Amino acid sequence: MTEPSAIHITSSRLTWLTAMEWVRAHRHIVRWEATPFIPYIAGDNDDLCQEATIAAFKALMKVQNQDSQRLITYFRTIFRTHCLKMAVGIRPALFAYEYLLCTASREEEEYLPEPQPEEIEQAMQRVKDRDRRICRWILEQPFPVSTEETAYHFNLSRRQVCRILQNATDHIIQHQRKMQPKLPTITEFSRKSPLPRKILLLLKRKEIIQDPLTQEDQIGLRVLEQVWGDRNVLRPQISRMSRLAREKFIRTVALSSKWERYAYSRYFNQEPGARLSLQQVIAEIQTTFRFELTKKQISRIRNIRSRAQVARYRDMRKKAREISYIAQTKK
Repeated sequence: MTEPSAIHITSSRLTWLTAMEWVRAHRHIVRWEATPFIPYIAGDNDDLCQEATIAAFKALMKVQNQDSQRLITYFRTIFRTHCLKMAVGIRPALFAYEYLLCTASREEEEYLPEPQPEEIEQAMQRVKDRDRRICRWILEQPFPVSTEETAYHFNLSRRQVCRILQNATDHIIQHQRKMQPKLPTITEFSRKSPLPRKILLLLKRKEIIQDPLTQEDQIGLRVLEQVWGDRNVLRPQISRMSRLAREKFIRTVALSSKWERYAYSRYFNQEPGARLSLQQVIAEIQTTFRFELTKKQISRIRNIRSRAQVARYRDMRKKAREISYIAQTKK
């Protein structure tokens, strides 16, 4: 005859296997109940699966052969309680290395030099006495120590040591950031630089510099300032253009925006005797560049029209003189 204890063990084993199968078949319920707690739980998916199996086992033991809907109700209540217990625990700090010297998490593009002893000492004044004592003990060791060794020495859990070290490292980084010189923005830099703000924004669009400007950006711009406007630098660039391109470039060099150059070219290249109204040019600019001109910009177009007409008149007189000179030389 089988002993009662053996029957109980066999029954519990079968219930446990049933609970595992039930969890596999009802993963959607597990996921639904665990979702609100996942951001606050230190465990992973395997831990949740184990907790769900335990909850299902308890629910099966409670329900026995009753309605399956009651099983789901019991499971939801028990599993939600387990998730809540997991969520209220202390979350461990995430460290990239088991052995400390620890480096704190930083932004990818942020560069902070290694902290100096005086910087560490100043940052340590802002942490608790016990945390300061633990950090100093780690720094005084002749060789790097692990979190497990530190926890054993101070009779703490490894999770507590990780949290203390993360907090101390954050204080050091905050102190370093305060001591770092403030990086200037493009607007601030352009106020004291011969380089126009528009050029700096162009370099930013081409991803050559950043905003705010890093130390490397500022060094490069200082070098550019030394050759800015130098004719020995401009001459090789302009000489690579054709004669017509150079003349067109010189005529429109003072026009900083595309719509201004468009207005100039429309008036300069209009057919002789043809009439081009101001309203037509305004409508073309607003349609092409998709913005509405202000009164100041319309006044600017009038000035551009006058400049283009004067330049066009001078160009026509120049061509007439050239034709007259050629005709005289042929005689």
